Amino acid sequence: MKSRWYLAAVLVLIGSTAAPVLAHHSLVSFNSKQPMTLRGVLTDIQWRNPHVWVLMDVKQPDGKMVNWHIEFSAPNNLNRLGFRPAMLDLKSTYIFEIWPANDGSPNATGRMLTFPDGQKFDIHDIWGDFMPQVNK
Repeated sequence: MKSRWYLAAVLVLIGSTAAPVLAHHSLVSFNSKQPMTLRGVLTDIQWRNPHVWVLMDVKQPDGKMVNWHIEFSAPNNLNRLGFRPAMLDLKSTYIFEIWPANDGSPNATGRMLTFPDGQKFDIHDIWGDFMPQVNK
């Protein structure tokens, strides 16, 4: 009888801690059906939890500059994969494959980063891949 109570307590504990973690990583505010490629110059790097963000100036076809905010995976995930903040250089031009925000704002979740030398790095939030997507 004690083992049943112990098992029930463990399952409740696991269930109550897993749900908030997974809920945090939802990507439903981004449009996975209309991926975009952006080319622009980095203006800021925010390397902190829960996600890394970069800001970059992208020139629109009409010549207007728009500052995009692009979300990466968590810093510890990127570190494990060998990605370091020192690898990014402000004022250098990078290419990002992104999922843009559904609301049309210049916000996105990054999928792939191409460095000026052509090297590619997967920067997407892997936990979001496990969540159902509204627009998949």
